Amino acid sequence: EHRFIRTWRSALRIREVSYQQSRIGMGRRMVLRALGEAAHMTASRFVEFGVRSVAVATGLDHTTVGLHLGQLREEKDPLITLVEKARGTKGDLYMLTVPEELRSVAEDATWQKGKIHALRPVFRELGLPAAFVYEALEHSPGMPIAEIVRVTRLSTSPVHEALVVLAAWNLAVRSP
Repeated sequence: EHRFIRTWRSALRIREVSYQQSRIGMGRRMVLRALGEAAHMTASRFVEFGVRSVAVATGLDHTTVGLHLGQLREEKDPLITLVEKARGTKGDLYMLTVPEELRSVAEDATWQKGKIHALRPVFRELGLPAAFVYEALEHSPGMPIAEIVRVTRLSTSPVHEALVVLAAWNLAVRSP
């Protein structure tokens, strides 16, 4: 399961390009990351967290999470599959899936170090762009701005604004 989840994370990294920098795209990226984080916590590709739990993990409203989940599972070659609808006190049961078109590339990709995170609590205040920039710097400290733009798939302005915010909160330091 651990290998599968790591491969799924690689597929997510590849697929994130299609979500780009729109607010909706950033929300979908966070929802998928929350499901990936839940999979790591439970050590299973099957995730049974309700929309309210995912909302807490992403900082989004639970109705927004529900809309994102619906759109994500309706995509062509989705990264998640609805296995069973919510019942009683249990949430929807989702299975992380690696689309066939991404399977070989995702399996050959180098696994990303560390844990996958949904939205860390501090970024509920600092915003999603700051969360994505912080994550990029966390994996590669000292990364040039052009590389941060490429890795985060955000445009230059939000990256600069996020770096200013991160520096103000001592979460990033400017280097030569």
